[in-house]
This record gives sequence, C-alpha cells and structure tokens, in this order.
Amino acid sequence: MTSATKAFNLAAIRCALTHYGPDRLLALRDAQPPDLYGAVSPLGVVATEAAWRDGDAWQRDLFSVLDRNRRRVHQVLSTRLPQVRQHIPEATYLAWFDTRPLGLTEPPVERVLKEGNVLLDGGSPFGPDADGFLRLNFATSHDVLEDILAGLVQALRPERI
Repeated sequence: MTSATKAFNLAAIRCALTHYGPDRLLALRDAQPPDLYGAVSPLGVVATEAAWRDGDAWQRDLFSVLDRNRRRVHQVLSTRLPQVRQHIPEATYLAWFDTRPLGLTEPPVERVLKEGNVLLDGGSPFGPDADGFLRLNFATSHDVLEDILAGLVQALRPERI
C-alpha cells in the first residue's frame, strides 16, 4: 500500500494504491462490499501522478519548511515554556509534548483553547496514558505557526497557572 499524501503533504486527496500480488488476495478484496474502501478522487489521481512525476523540488522545499517549523516549535517551548517536556520530532510533522509538569487543573487541550484560542489535539482520545499531552501539527505556514505558538504560550505560561 502506498500514497503520495504524506510524503508530498497532499492531505485529503483520497488516492492510495494497493498491490495485491497473488490473484487470491485480489479475489478477497473483490468479495468485500464495493463501498467499504471509499472512492478514489479524480483530483487525487492527477495530484498523485503529478507529485510522483514532477514533485522532487516541491518535496525538497516541503522538507525545508517542516525542518524550520519543527525547530521553531522546539525553540519556543524550550525558552518560553521550559517546564513542558518535549523533544525535536523526527520523520513527522507532529510535535508531542507533556504538560503534566505544569500541574494543570483542567485538560491541556481545553485550557489552550480557552486561554490561547488555539485548538490542538491530545489527551484521552489517544489512550489512557496520553492525559496531559498535547499534539501540534506544524505542517503549516510560518505565520500560522507563530499564531499557534503565541496562543500556546499565552495559555500555558507559568504565571497564568
């Protein structure tokens, strides 16, 4: 199975490929209801072909932006919220960090939304051990990332807790 969506930051294009190998595996897939796997988007097919054929420069630029952004998240958290436990992520565009050292009395997702006007993921939807954790998607523009980080710092700075 493969898709261009992650490697080229083409979210929601609804196009993936599966190589079935033996005919018996394809027959198993064909025995399933036809709507089980969803439908391929014609735009997704065009975007996938374009990414694989002509996307090398785009992907290099994308990696540069993601690297800049992951380092920026780490720098802001390290300097402005040093109590928050975190590390520079590798091979992803998601930063996970642990707010438990802050001793919050409410879930951090709710606090950051209420006090910083930023909606992040985290907490119990990711499992019982995820309470106190936040997940920030840094695959975005510089300006949007700066707004997210400003709201995060606003909500979690020690003098507000």
